[in-house]
Amino acid sequence: MAKKRKKNVKKKSHWFSNLLLVVCLGVFLYCGYQLVSIYLEYQQMDESYEVLREAAVTMPEDDGLPVVDLNALREINPEIVAYLYVPDTNISYPVTQAADNDKYLHLDASLNSSRAGSIFVDANNTPGFSDQNTILYGHHMKNGSMFKDIQNYCRDADYLASHQDVYLYLDDGIAHYRVFSSDVVEATSDIYTMSFASDEAYANYLNQRVQASHGTPVSTPDKLESILTLSTCTNVTETSRYIAQAYYVETLPYD
Repeated sequence: MAKKRKKNVKKKSHWFSNLLLVVCLGVFLYCGYQLVSIYLEYQQMDESYEVLREAAVTMPEDDGLPVVDLNALREINPEIVAYLYVPDTNISYPVTQAADNDKYLHLDASLNSSRAGSIFVDANNTPGFSDQNTILYGHHMKNGSMFKDIQNYCRDADYLASHQDVYLYLDDGIAHYRVFSSDVVEATSDIYTMSFASDEAYANYLNQRVQASHGTPVSTPDKLESILTLSTCTNVTETSRYIAQAYYVETLPYD
């Protein structure tokens, strides 16, 4: 009787070991499938934006600014309103604006389905970047694309000073901005205020943003110039955001 029990225990143990092996193998294969799928999706996303750049963007051989053909971009997607370029970062993308803030969360600038979505202007901003504060959103992608570099402004005190220039290609020229503040904020923060009741209220807002900055800016706005707020998720909590804010300096003419 004892021998029979031992045999049954052995069989059960062997069966459990086999089941555990199958489960582990299944988990391994599933994880591998997920990794390959994500890799292929990132590759497709990169290729889609590379097609756009090849059609409309010419990078200089020296340290100059790229040449961007906005009309060529709008032939691909009429809702492309600008092109954003931040030197020495991965930020070099068309900027879209739609009637709501959901459309470009998972559509790239060529209107293809994409986990990375697009860089887009808040739907509540006045078209043409005429508000005191224009909000630009982009995803925080693990492969370093889209707006992931915004986190560097908040994590590295020296990064802001060495990456202060932001260029926005518009119909009438290249709007040059300088980053003057970076911060980690909540999605409901009043930092996302787009217009202000008075010049005094706007001046106070700008001063608060300078004081709250994680990095020390090279220069700060000395006039009530318009600003850009570049915003992305932190991937730490669902409601926190990395932001970098840049004030308008000048508009450079197209050659």
